[in-house]
Amino acid sequence: MFNLEKTSGKIVHVLFRNTTLSPEEKAKAEYGLSVLLGIIIELSMATLISLAIDTVFYIILIMLSALSLRTLTGGAHCSSYDRCLVFTLGYFLPPSVLAKTLHIHFESELLFLLSVALMATTLPIILQSKPYSRSILFPLALTAGASLLVNQSTMAAVWLSVALGLALQAFVLTKVGKQFVQIADTVMKKARI
Repeated sequence: MFNLEKTSGKIVHVLFRNTTLSPEEKAKAEYGLSVLLGIIIELSMATLISLAIDTVFYIILIMLSALSLRTLTGGAHCSSYDRCLVFTLGYFLPPSVLAKTLHIHFESELLFLLSVALMATTLPIILQSKPYSRSILFPLALTAGASLLVNQSTMAAVWLSVALGLALQAFVLTKVGKQFVQIADTVMKKARI
């Protein structure tokens, strides 16, 4: 479908053709650009699809909170970018529908309780993954600050979405989560994705 590494290599070659980059520096630039392009494509595709199902607000919060954690903790990977894109869409879009449904049908207080419960079960997984994963406090503090600027219902939706994003990322840090990603990757390989 799309060769992200090859595209990144061509872009880096054009951008740095008049400089003397060592092979190591070139590889770092290509890798960084391929990661950035991959994230942009995944967020864009998820946002476009979520426009059709009216969950843009939720998908952006869920994916950005998961991404902020993933950059600090790592996690399981698919074996190709195409499979990663398909997995990402299938993994994050259903929780955005769930977040919207819960937000519409339940009181803010219940959503806050659910968010706290999700974070309480997720935090131990996050904190044991890597020492610097304690920086998860930054996205939580940012969420807390931003949520003070909106009404109670929206605040509850923000907290629920962030909690879902953190929980989804924490899951792929676990042994079961890594196996889940590997199984999904194998199924997609067999389906020729």
